Amino acid sequence: MGVIVDLMTPTSLTAVSHDDCGSIELPDGTRTVANPVDIHIKDVEDSIVLRRPGCYNEWVVRDFRCVGIFAVHPYEISTRQHLSYPNDMPDWLTPSEPDLNIVTRPISAVSQDFPGMRIFTFCSGRIVDALTLSEVRHEDLYSE
Repeated sequence: MGVIVDLMTPTSLTAVSHDDCGSIELPDGTRTVANPVDIHIKDVEDSIVLRRPGCYNEWVVRDFRCVGIFAVHPYEISTRQHLSYPNDMPDWLTPSEPDLNIVTRPISAVSQDFPGMRIFTFCSGRIVDALTLSEVRHEDLYSE
């Protein structure tokens, strides 16, 4: 799963990496990196093609708007939920708060997880609306 964003300024993309950029969250909620550098198209490409399987890449952005959610089958999402534990497990070993868990969801449920957001996926090498499977042109993603 990923978030599709529309960058609003030429400096909206502040850092990219094929793994952890070392970003931190500031008290006002924005993210930053300690040692920003100029970003080149090769850095953006590397952030995708050099990402290790099972790991994440990181893009640090500001001044953006959410366009939609991008999902590829199997539709997996991290969610906080109360996990089940054996009945004889002592209470002091079970967390009182929900745990983070990866779950597979049908695409209709993914749509409910992100109300008001369009969900996109790939079908036959093309970007499509995940619910209707109608093709979406790249330039139409960013038109309001």
